Amino acid sequence: MAHLAALVMRRTLGVLARFTGPLMIVMISGSCGFVLGVTFASSPALP
Repeated sequence: MAHLAALVMRRTLGVLARFTGPLMIVMISGSCGFVLGVTFASSPALP
């Protein structure tokens, strides 16, 4: 039973690792865009 649990855990970790890379990139780029948007919105209009 423990072997089956380890196998399921390994497959789950593999799937998570496959999805975590793109997800982290999307989250980081989204947060960077949010920070830039807030900075441009709160700063006085640039000439």
